[in-house]
Amino acid sequence: MPAKLVNQHSPDTRYSARFVESFTIKLPVEQIDLSKWIIEMTELDYVSHTPAHLAMNSHFHKEVLLMTNVENIVNETIMQHCELKKHSSRHIQLY
Repeated sequence: MPAKLVNQHSPDTRYSARFVESFTIKLPVEQIDLSKWIIEMTELDYVSHTPAHLAMNSHFHKEVLLMTNVENIVNETIMQHCELKKHSSRHIQLY
């Protein structure tokens, strides 16, 4: 199944967009722990996925995981700041 990227833009968020992506991972579900993956991801892990990924940093502030990602998208350098809102072994939600 190909990945599906769905824009869930809200009318009250004029300058932002929310995207949800779904895709299949070809591993038994018992071997997947998304919560552990996102919390333990290193900058080396992040930049190894694609040349567009330039840098990443994450840290905990008051028991909340905060992440910053830097990517090249076409001719632009994009910096994303995320907060891990919800997580389990099978689901993560970043805002």
